[in-house]
Formats: sequence, structure tokens, C-alpha cells
Amino acid sequence: MKIRHAFTIVAASLAFAALAMPFRAMAADTVKHVAIAGWGPHPTLTEVVDGVLHGLAEQGYSTEKGNLAIEESHVNFDRSLLPQMLTKLAGTRPDLMITVSTPPSQTAQTLLRGRDFPIVFAPVGDPVQAGLVPSWDRGGKMATGASNMPDWDSMLNFMGTLLPKLQRIGVLYDTADDSSTSFLHAITPAAVKHGLEVVPIGMDSPAEIPQRMRSVAGKRIDALIPASSGRIYSSMAAIAAVAQSMGWPIIGTHGDPVEHGQALAALTVEWFKVGEAAGIMAGKVLKGSSTESLPPYRPGDADMHPVISQRLMEHYRIELPPSLAGCDCVVP
Repeated sequence: MKIRHAFTIVAASLAFAALAMPFRAMAADTVKHVAIAGWGPHPTLTEVVDGVLHGLAEQGYSTEKGNLAIEESHVNFDRSLLPQMLTKLAGTRPDLMITVSTPPSQTAQTLLRGRDFPIVFAPVGDPVQAGLVPSWDRGGKMATGASNMPDWDSMLNFMGTLLPKLQRIGVLYDTADDSSTSFLHAITPAAVKHGLEVVPIGMDSPAEIPQRMRSVAGKRIDALIPASSGRIYSSMAAIAAVAQSMGWPIIGTHGDPVEHGQALAALTVEWFKVGEAAGIMAGKVLKGSSTESLPPYRPGDADMHPVISQRLMEHYRIELPPSLAGCDCVVP
């Protein structure tokens, strides 16, 4: 069951004065105040926040019970607005802050270093590389959370099953997003182990994505993977148009592009579950657990499921492999 937001997300383009509004007046000794620092509006990130609220409810904290107050904002994927938003949210004196995605999490780690409240992040591809936790085995002194890093062996096996002639994979990544670059760094050695070659396609801004994709037109690419990035997934319509014109089937880790006919397939992480894991951690921290005692969550093979587009299978003249015949994973 997903718990829907009982508050309004304030867009970055609006006056930030509204972001510093105090939490709804409640008895201070019975209510936990949680600030949610978002990155931007996107269905997957909404699922993550819904999961966070569900996880908090599992730990006994909810607005319905009257023992949880939420203050939320996002910056519409504009990194330059992060310091202002985070400062405003920190000014509401929360008991805990949830940071959604890698850029808000890293900026909060630096900007709010002297804070007296803990941080729980989700989703962050590689929180170790991002400097948020010291290792996958334990949380940081003031932060822990949930990753959306897929199980790469499962991902590459899935791709090879769907595309038996797979040899070379294009990886479109956001050079300004550590979560996206960590995606590239993680898949490259895994691909080598599977006998595959990776062709990196870096982009500095969404406007240049078509040009960057066409710049590797002379190289054979059997499939394109969009690396995790809010700016990349908000540009999926343009990416899909160029990829289809170049004969590159897209296989990713998000189900929405498949359902919208933009990607051939995905081995998708359960975004709600990633958020739920972070929410459960947040609830434990609110009860007194230290962030150091809570290792970051990472999805396993059982947390991933396939989604395949029937229309794009027909477009690329691909038949559903017998091993996936009973998957109940094909969408129109």
C-alpha cells in the first residue's frame, strides 16, 4: 500500500520563502519532524518518496497518527538552487532529513556538516563513491540510506537473453551526476567479465544528448543503457527518438520508458522498495539507532523484475526467449 503525500511539493521556480514555513504546530515531545529535500519531479522519485513514507509508517510514524510532520521541497533538477533549498529546510529544525537522489545528498553532506540532525538518502547509486558512507558494510557518522544500484550480473544476463548477439553496449551517462558516473564505472568491469564491450557516451547537459549520441554513429552498438540520472530520464523521449533512428534498442533499469514505448526492456529496481528501505532506516534512526549502525541498502536479484515492450520487440524483430515465456512481463 502506498501512502500518498499529504503536502504540496514546492517547485524551485517559486519563491523560496514558502519553503521555510514552519512545521504544522504539534506537541514537540510527540511529533517527529522530517524534512524531504528532493531533486526534481519524476515518477520514479515520487515512488521513492511514497516508499519512504510507507517505511516510516512501518516504524510507527505517520501524519495520520499525528506523530509525524513533513516539510518537502525540490529544485527541479537545478543544482545551483540546492544550497538555498537545503538551508531553508535545515532552518525548520527537523529531527531528520531525507535527501532524494545523489546531488541533494552530496550537497547536504557538505553544506550541513555542522547540523545536529541525521540524514537518510535514497536513491543513491553508489553511496561509497559519492562519499556518503565509508563502505557498503556500515553507514556514515551522520548519514545512511538506500541505493538503486542494480545487480549487474542479473542485468547483463537479462540483456544477453533478450539480445543473443549482444557484443557492444552504449552507456549514456550524465558527467555532472556522480550517481550516473558510478553507474558507468560499475557496469564496465561487469561487462568485461561477460565478454562485452562498453561504449561510454557522456553528456554535460540534456540539450546536447542527441548530438552526443550521433557522435558515435560509426561504432557498432547493439543496445543502449541510459545510466541513472534525473536529467537523462527526464529526456527519455528525445533519447528514444535518436536511438530508434540509429537502430539501438534501449534496455534500462526503469520500467516507465518501456511502458511508454520508449525502451525495449528494463530489468527494473522496485523504486517503492528502495524508498521503503530508506524509510525503515529513518524510523530506526528516529527511535535512537545511529546511522553508523545501519549499512546502506542495495537491491539484490530478487528485488528486480523484467518489463518488455511488445511493440518494440516487433519493431526490432525480436522474439521473446523461451526462458522468459512465463514472465508475465510483456506490455503492449
